[in-house]
Amino acid sequence: MTVDTIRISRVAAPLTALGPGRRAGIWVQGCTIGCPGCASMDTWDPSGGASRSVADLAGQILELAAEHDLTGLSVTGGEPFQQADAVVALIDRVRDGWSDTDVLIFTGYASAAARRISRELWERTDALVSGPYRRDLPSAHPLLGSGNQVLERITSRGVERFGLAPGPTRMQVSVAEGALHLVGMPAPGDLDVLRERLAERGIRIDGVSWDDESAETR
Repeated sequence: MTVDTIRISRVAAPLTALGPGRRAGIWVQGCTIGCPGCASMDTWDPSGGASRSVADLAGQILELAAEHDLTGLSVTGGEPFQQADAVVALIDRVRDGWSDTDVLIFTGYASAAARRISRELWERTDALVSGPYRRDLPSAHPLLGSGNQVLERITSRGVERFGLAPGPTRMQVSVAEGALHLVGMPAPGDLDVLRERLAERGIRIDGVSWDDESAETR
């Protein structure tokens, strides 16, 4: 089924902390999995974020790809497989104008469950990070939030581009419209330590995405 709209939280580019090369990142809005300790609780509410035209969003991604010489697209959230038809439509439109992009998707579902939910989306994915976030199982892999998660290279392009050896966690920081955005895989406790250290320097954060109460005001 083809859909015309998708609900998203935000778009960012260029990114270097959510996959190899220089990437566009999309955070879809809405997730019912609700992993404790999730760093993006602000993307859980399915009525949050904004509804975007798939065509307009694809056009924005293509403009960003040309402007920043991007190599790939990362889709996270929120839960991409809970908007699978919309994400499929988006990927197809993006690839019409950017055929050599690779697509990395982060899902809280196990790979087999994600494939059952939407074989169409699974088949359009070059690499998949799957599994619920477990804050009690830290990971040293730059693309895995916790040690139970798995990076699966699905296509030949995925095998070629995602041969990453485990390394230090990478974080990327940007500021836009009065909001501080952190991109990447923080170690357990890193985000709270950041908030405390900013407070020590007189920088007040009104709301954070990893806190149930403040996420609603972010």
